[in-house]
Amino acid sequence: MDLRTTGVTRHPLFVRILLAQKFNLITGAQVRPWEIDDIPGEWLLAIEVMANETQAETGRQNANQVVDAYFAARRAAHPTYRKYVH
Repeated sequence: MDLRTTGVTRHPLFVRILLAQKFNLITGAQVRPWEIDDIPGEWLLAIEVMANETQAETGRQNANQVVDAYFAARRAAHPTYRKYVH
């Protein structure tokens, strides 16, 4: 099983578990891995897109936090930048 070494798997049981986790996280429903085959394919595709979008948004937020922290540190280190404003 390549899941441990690469983080990727094609094993049907693991794929069902991962899909059920994503489905439950996005929709708030409780779908068990053995029920995932009963979900229409277009719903699974929509869930996959939403999961990827959520992941991308989290990445963008993290990047913005890093940039904001950098500029805050630069402003704090500047000898005169808004030192007169309290």
